[in-house]
Amino acid sequence: MAIPQIIEEACHEAEIYHNAGIDGLIIENMHDIPYTFSVGPEVCASMTAVCAAVRGICPSLPLGVQILSAANSSAVAVALASGMDFIRAEGYVFSHVADEGLLNGCAGDLLRYRKQIQAEHVQIFTDIKKKHSSHALTSDVSIVETARAAEFFLSDGLIITGTATGVQADPVELRGRAATMAPRMDDVMQLCCDLSANQQIKAAVKNSGKGSAVAGGTAFLGGLLGGPLGIAVGGAVGGLLGWWMTSGQFRPLPQIIMELPPHQQQRLYADIMAVLGSLDWTDLAQLTALVMGNATLQQQVTATLLRYITKELRAEVRYGD
Repeated sequence: MAIPQIIEEACHEAEIYHNAGIDGLIIENMHDIPYTFSVGPEVCASMTAVCAAVRGICPSLPLGVQILSAANSSAVAVALASGMDFIRAEGYVFSHVADEGLLNGCAGDLLRYRKQIQAEHVQIFTDIKKKHSSHALTSDVSIVETARAAEFFLSDGLIITGTATGVQADPVELRGRAATMAPRMDDVMQLCCDLSANQQIKAAVKNSGKGSAVAGGTAFLGGLLGGPLGIAVGGAVGGLLGWWMTSGQFRPLPQIIMELPPHQQQRLYADIMAVLGSLDWTDLAQLTALVMGNATLQQQVTATLLRYITKELRAEVRYGD
C-alpha cells in the first residue's frame, strides 16, 4: 500500500473514532510483519507523515505512537516531529524473549534521549509483562513488582495486556496493580498539598493562552507540518483547570494540585518519585513524617513541586496571603 493511501485510510479511521467520542488513539505500524529490531529511516519517515496527518484531523484528541518492534527512541522522535502526546514503549524494564528475540530494558537510554531532543512533554507509556513474549527470565518477578520497577524508572503510565493481541488483560492483575499504585499517587499528591499549604503558596498563570495547553497537554508539530498546535481542553476537570488558567488569579496551590487532570498528576507524581527514590512507606502519615523529618528531602520535594508548577503549568508563584 502506498504511503498516500495509508495516510488517507488512517485519517479516515481516526475521524470515525473521533466522531464516536473515543478518548484517545494510538498509531502503530502493526502490519509491518515480521517485525525487526532494526527500523530503517523509511519507517520513521512514513510514521511521521501518518501521525502528522492524523494530528491534523484530530487536533484536540490525545494521540500516541508505537513503532514496532521496540523502536522506542524512534517513536519519541516521531512524536516530537508530528505532535503526538505519548508513545508506547516495549522492554522498558527487565528483559524478556519476544517473537523477534531477546529484548532488554531501555528506560535509562530512552529517558536520556527524550531529554536530549527536548521532548520531555512526550509521555512514555510502558508495557509490563508484554504479550507475545516469554517471561521465564523474570518468572520470580510479579506483575506488580514489574509495575513498581517501571514506576521507579519514571514511566508516565503502564500498559497491561493479555497474552496476545485481542486477549483481554487479567482483571485480577489489573486490580492488584490499581490497589498498589493509586494509594501511592494519592499520598504524593496530598504531600504536595500539605507542603504548599504549610508555606501558604499560591499560583497564577502568567499567560492566559496556556490554559487549554495545561488542561489538555501541549503538543508541538514539527517535521512535515512545523509550528505548534494547541491541544484543546478535554473533559470536565480539564475545562475547570483551563478556566483557572485563563482567569490569571492567584489561588491556593493545594486546590490547583487536586484539580489537575490525571495525566498532569501523573507527571507531577513521576517528578516527585524521582526525588523520593527508593523511599518506602505504608501510608500518608508515614510518608509525611519521613519527608517532614528530613529538612533536605523536604526542600528537594518542595523545589521539585515549584519547578513543575512554574515550568509545566507556566504559573507564577507567591507566598503568603
